[in-house]
Amino acid sequence: MHARLCLWTLFAFFTQPLAAQLDLEARVPPGGGSALKLQSLVFNGSGCPQGVGARSQIQGDVLWLIFPNELTAESGPDSAPSQRRKNCIATLRFAPSLQSYAIESLAFGALASLPADADAKLNVSWFHEGQGQTASFAETLEGPWNDEWYADFSQPFRPSELLWKPCGLERALNINSSVLVSDSAYDARAQLRVLGVRFKRKNCLNTGY
Repeated sequence: MHARLCLWTLFAFFTQPLAAQLDLEARVPPGGGSALKLQSLVFNGSGCPQGVGARSQIQGDVLWLIFPNELTAESGPDSAPSQRRKNCIATLRFAPSLQSYAIESLAFGALASLPADADAKLNVSWFHEGQGQTASFAETLEGPWNDEWYADFSQPFRPSELLWKPCGLERALNINSSVLVSDSAYDARAQLRVLGVRFKRKNCLNTGY
């Protein structure tokens, strides 16, 4: 419940009219004592070019990624094919520790305006630097729809689906979030505003730290 309230605190902030928005630091849930210490975070992609407008907040074992307006996919008679999909890649590093971590569950807040002939797809994939394995999460929304689109942390991934950082190695974590809108005879759009990433941690023994 607490995580869902955090999601909607962020989501309510970003769905206000622009003139009513205040500084992010005054509205985002305050960061607590986090076992995961974020060392660096870089954004890039068609939906967050050069990271402009993208922000983050870490609270306990939950990382919030807040995306700019550019992470909006559009289709319709006046839209270019390149507008149908937008993505944002977050590359993050945590401070060295005697623990490994994996993404346990995701939450997101989005907006969608879809006619009956359109649908929107949200896809999040992630991998640790130097590993060949990739994990992913996907959701599809079918039109007609003109409202918020969201999911909370209620569906954790199965243990076999968790992608753990290798013990004893400090590797960047890459999270690629994308939104895709299908072809439509009418205007269709979907915008990803907030992604919540909940981590699971475990101790590493005899790793040579």
